[in-house]
Amino acid sequence: MYINNHSYYSLRYGTLSLENLIREAKKNNVKAMALTDINNSMGMIDFVKMCKKSGIKPIAGVEFRSGDDFLYTGLAKNNAGFMELNEMISYHNLNKKSYPGDPGNMDNTYIIYPFEYRQSSKLRDNEYIGIRPSEVGKLFTSEYFEDRSKLVIRQPVTFKDKTTNILHRNLRAIDHNTLITKLTPEQVAMTDEWMLPVDDLLKFYENYPEIIRNTERLLEKCFIE
Repeated sequence: MYINNHSYYSLRYGTLSLENLIREAKKNNVKAMALTDINNSMGMIDFVKMCKKSGIKPIAGVEFRSGDDFLYTGLAKNNAGFMELNEMISYHNLNKKSYPGDPGNMDNTYIIYPFEYRQSSKLRDNEYIGIRPSEVGKLFTSEYFEDRSKLVIRQPVTFKDKTTNILHRNLRAIDHNTLITKLTPEQVAMTDEWMLPVDDLLKFYENYPEIIRNTERLLEKCFIE
């Protein structure tokens, strides 16, 4: 159920080593998970190896941001999708361009937008909307209430607990060359971005079983070797 996980390869943002991230997954009964570091895939090879040794299905991904703005998460359907993600990173790095709000056609990659995305009628077949546990209460009044076929669970993981949340905030202050007390909400992760036991996570969505099924199908379709 965890399709948006950061390691410390998300520089000056993530706090968890790959070993600690996978340890948290084992502890919380996670069977499949994606590594989605911000604008890079540097940890992926080791992540795939470690996951397979731990009996967890690895999924390759990248979280794309423009500055502090979360744009979308890309999950590779297969090795060709992982190549698509890396080609996108390389192109924008080499040309010093910001990532676009619309990544365009990516045949071998799933794209997951934030719940605030308001163009559901324009979603491609490979595009979904991620809804966080804290956003489930907003679903009743949203445009996605009647048709939930494009909704998937999105519980980002950035730190282990409240203590490592403090570390995260220190990293963000360094990144922005400012005091911790002057950080804005957009510059830091939300305070609930740690891994819950899978059963506890699913309780937030128990009234919307189709969202759980959508997420399970997405995880089943992704493969990286």
